[in-house]
Amino acid sequence: MTASATGVPPGEAGLPGPRPVKTRTRPAAALLEPAILRHALLRAFVKLDPRLMVKIPVMFVVEIGSVITTIEFFARPDLFVGLVTLWLWATVLFANFAEAVAEGRGKAQAARFGAAGRRRPPADCSRIAVPRWFCRLS
Repeated sequence: MTASATGVPPGEAGLPGPRPVKTRTRPAAALLEPAILRHALLRAFVKLDPRLMVKIPVMFVVEIGSVITTIEFFARPDLFVGLVTLWLWATVLFANFAEAVAEGRGKAQAARFGAAGRRRPPADCSRIAVPRWFCRLS
């Protein structure tokens, strides 16, 4: 016979009762915030600069290949070469965009943690009553 069949609530009969509902103490950050996406889209095109791309050798080679196929496509238009060119440019732009989004989210998280983690005293400690050691921390 179970506790619920006897009319005794589950918590009083030694059986585990219903679990309390978990609530978040702070709102979850949006995965893709519009401000970060706008900045990342701009940075994706800025990162096409070969001086920046040479730091990522694989994507630099893909970018060089996309430039070569673009020149080849405009010299002798062909459907296959055009599709390969589009695919290569999409790969380079998506990789740059993903990297820029990751950078933007990392900077936003660092700013959020930095603002919450340290509290600085006012610049002029002489006007308020605090210990001297507190004023020397800043």
